[in-house]
Amino acid sequence: EIRAEVHRLFDALGPGGGFIISPSDHFFDTREENLAAYAAAARECVY
Repeated sequence: EIRAEVHRLFDALGPGGGFIISPSDHFFDTREENLAAYAAAARECVY
């Protein structure tokens, strides 16, 4: 679910470059495994 959403956003906002994938500063209550899944999916998104 997390991976799919990261890729959906990258595909929608990434064409042409300049899209920076970054969490907000409100992730303190997020489970560590969700943050790890987010980071892993973001590493797959390259121009």
